[in-house]
Amino acid sequence: MNIRIAGVAIVGVVLLVAGCGTDSAATKAQTSTAAPKPAASDEDQIRDVLTKEAAAFSAWDFNKVAEFTCAQFREQAKSADSAIPPMSTFPAADAVIRQDESAYEPAMLEVVKHSRSVQLVLVDKIAVKGDTATADAMVTQRMGAQPPDARTTPATLIREDGEWRDCTPPDQH
Repeated sequence: MNIRIAGVAIVGVVLLVAGCGTDSAATKAQTSTAAPKPAASDEDQIRDVLTKEAAAFSAWDFNKVAEFTCAQFREQAKSADSAIPPMSTFPAADAVIRQDESAYEPAMLEVVKHSRSVQLVLVDKIAVKGDTATADAMVTQRMGAQPPDARTTPATLIREDGEWRDCTPPDQH
C-alpha cells in the first residue's frame, strides 16, 4: 500500500519586527544591537520539511502534504488515492461486491483513517548536493491490530523557491 511519507526539515523563517514609528534612542538601541538569527542548515531544513509532511499525512491533510511536495508531484500529493488500498483487498464490502469505485473510495478512506497510523521515527543519512538532496526516512506504520511495520525509505528532495520540498516519486514511498 503506497503512502505519502514525509517528514522533516525546512526553513527557519526569520520574522523581522519593525518599530511602530518611534524614534527614541532606546528603540534604536534595541533594534541595532539585536543579533540576526543564524539560518538553519540544509540538514535541519530537510528534517523539518519531512517532519511537517509526516504530520500533515498523519492528520490526513493532503493539501498540507502537497505544500511540502515538489511541483512535479504536488497534484498527486493532494489526492488520498495512494492511502486507499485497492478494492481487491476487501472482498466482502458492499461497494466491492458492486464494483462501485465511487462509493468504495470515500468509505475506504474513512476505514483507513481510523485504523492506520504512520509515525516518522528518524531522518538519517542526509546528503546535500546543491539544490538536491537525499535522506533516509525511517517510518513506523500500524494497520489495525497488526504489529507495527518499521521501514526505511529513501527520500529525494529539491530546493524550490528557496525551500526544500519532498520530490520522491509517489510510487516509491
